[in-house]
Amino acid sequence: MKQPDNGQGARLLPHTRQQLDWSDVKDAAEKLVGNWREFDSFVWHRAYDIEDADQWFIWYTGSRDAGLLEQSNEKAINERLEPFTEGDDPDLVFESHSQWAVGHIDGFSIRVRKPDGSITPAFEEFCRIKEERHPGESPCEQESSSTPATR
Repeated sequence: MKQPDNGQGARLLPHTRQQLDWSDVKDAAEKLVGNWREFDSFVWHRAYDIEDADQWFIWYTGSRDAGLLEQSNEKAINERLEPFTEGDDPDLVFESHSQWAVGHIDGFSIRVRKPDGSITPAFEEFCRIKEERHPGESPCEQESSSTPATR
């Protein structure tokens, strides 16, 4: 799922069309927290089950029509984020959202801030993943870019 850009190579956030510097975790937190409230024709049912729903954001990594590269990227990202799904009150929950006419999209919700206002380790790791990606490259493309057969 390639993110749109502003015509100058800077990535824009889906739905908000804001530029984002992933190395500035606090700024990313401000821009992403509660992003699910901006989605058109969307209801996040899990928001009714958690007290701090406004401290979460949703990010999509795959879809019903995903190709092999998108599926590989999703797997690589999910493996890095898996440790944050553990426990009774995890900071990350893998999600799949669907609509009968268009199929499903997969991703996760991440708690951005703890009750004390500090940034969660799950959100910090997500920002590291995004920051490590070079423009136009995915985690899998980076891993294989040094192999002559994949160039």
